[in-house]
Amino acid sequence: MFCCISHQIPQEPVLNRNNGCLYDRRLIEAYIKEHGKCPITGESLSLEGLIAVRPAPPSTAVSTRAGLGAASIPGLLERLYSEWDSQMLEQFTLRQRVTQMQQELAHALQQYEAACVVIANLQKECESLRSNNNHPSQGLSQSTLEVIEETEKNARAERKKKKGTTPRAYRQVTPQQRVPLSGGVVQSVCQLGQVVYAAGTVEQNGIVPYDLSTQKLGTTAGGHADLIHSLSAAQHSGVLVSGSNDQTVKLWRPSSDHSLTCSGTIRYAKGIVAQSRHIASDALLLSAGGEGSIALSDLRQEVICATASPLTASSAIRAVELHPYSALAGITQGGTLHLLDVRQMAVENHVSVQGAVLSGVGFHADCVTALTASQEGSVLLWDLRKLEQPILALQTGQSAPAFAHFSPDSGAQIVVGVGQQVKLFTTATGEVVTTVEVENASQGLISALDWFGDGGKVAVSTLDGVVQLYNVH
Repeated sequence: MFCCISHQIPQEPVLNRNNGCLYDRRLIEAYIKEHGKCPITGESLSLEGLIAVRPAPPSTAVSTRAGLGAASIPGLLERLYSEWDSQMLEQFTLRQRVTQMQQELAHALQQYEAACVVIANLQKECESLRSNNNHPSQGLSQSTLEVIEETEKNARAERKKKKGTTPRAYRQVTPQQRVPLSGGVVQSVCQLGQVVYAAGTVEQNGIVPYDLSTQKLGTTAGGHADLIHSLSAAQHSGVLVSGSNDQTVKLWRPSSDHSLTCSGTIRYAKGIVAQSRHIASDALLLSAGGEGSIALSDLRQEVICATASPLTASSAIRAVELHPYSALAGITQGGTLHLLDVRQMAVENHVSVQGAVLSGVGFHADCVTALTASQEGSVLLWDLRKLEQPILALQTGQSAPAFAHFSPDSGAQIVVGVGQQVKLFTTATGEVVTTVEVENASQGLISALDWFGDGGKVAVSTLDGVVQLYNVH
């Protein structure tokens, strides 16, 4: 039997009654007086917790020789025992410290390796952002701020000009033309001049033009390698903008025969899942990518002005839209409408709709009213000055995904596509003006909707790849 401290045969063995560890009495008593605990387990230990081990009595010869030796040099033995005890205790303490230092060193090495992995990932991400010209926003440039100020100034002037005028009251929605497309689903429709453009997965991720004057399809424009989520039009400069899941936004210019030519490409770090219909002063486009990322791009210079990730990646962004003043934007993610301060690229307010997935957002011409559409068929109106509760809920009577837009001339009416119906509502009261069933829509629900020009036409697409045009009068 060996002492747990000295690893030698003990002169006077004792046991720890709690765990059965064996010690030399002198060593363990000295350790208890200094530390008050068991040196092996660290449990509290007192002298009363020790039990003496009584070995068999030695033979007479051995006892006599030991007695003679002890009687001859008692002082020397006492000093040797004391020094031995001190050395054993010190050695035991050093072994404990070495073990503790080894554990701390191993933990530090693990932390160092984890930090190296994090640094390597950050370096890769930085290199990727640099290669894609996507530097984190440190504030917008002066030229970008000037565009926002100009847009706000023009919007205020237009709002003042329309103040006091009687808005046009639409009463009927009548079918005009049914345009079947092939090979997929239409995700977005947009009008530029006298041409309606449709895109999604149709025609192998192409953009299909339809001439309203000749009522004929034009040549499909290809160039995207993945699904096209959104189309937007810069009406004054005559540029069509497409955002795709292939991490690009492409700029298209129509020729005299309405065929499209790609005039520029802006590359992003994430695939584009939504972009604003409104382009501020035909220059600034707001787009959303995966994992809650937002980008503001200058279409004139074909560069990204600013990027930010103000939202979590808990759910996908489904819609973004610039306010008429362009200093504010609406973003829908899950059941929440976020209001983004475009100048700071930061969320300044938000409101959540219980049990809904918001898939659309739009702004009224009065600049203080917004709408949200949901996957569950609800359309809600909000006052941006007090966002706690919706001011009006439109009764769509459907539980399918809803698409809604204010009338572009005054916002006095709202067109809603839900299920297989197109509904016209009065903005002030939420009253249903008229309802039209989508023709031959047995194979698909409405997948996109847009209100063109000054409000005289509506285009509706369905999941079966058909675009239907309606006159609103």
